[in-house]
Amino acid sequence: MTLLFLRSIGFGLITILMFMFTPDCFEYGTFRTGERAEGATFSLQTFSPTKARWKVWDEADKANKLIAAYAATQHKVIFIDTTNQLLGADGKPNKALFIWDGLHLNVDGYAVWTSTIKPILEKDLGH
Repeated sequence: MTLLFLRSIGFGLITILMFMFTPDCFEYGTFRTGERAEGATFSLQTFSPTKARWKVWDEADKANKLIAAYAATQHKVIFIDTTNQLLGADGKPNKALFIWDGLHLNVDGYAVWTSTIKPILEKDLGH
């Protein structure tokens, strides 16, 4: 089973991890809700580079690196990086992948996002 957690740029790394699971989640397989999750794999996805959040991208990218480093130390945690797929040749968010607000993906953006995430999740789920 894979759980995909999407985060908002407003949370710090510690807050994100605190709300997602308790420190003993992996050892005992229990969420704060009391639900059993033994054997569950957690998939953490990058903060996405967007035009609307570009002014804080440096901080988001640092958070992505911290999350990736954390995931690499955990047995059942997969880090999914979608950053490069959403950037244009100029290294900035690809405007063709977002709707007018520069924050939310459009149909083409979701196609790119899905083509990146789906194979990773399918591999994890054994499909």
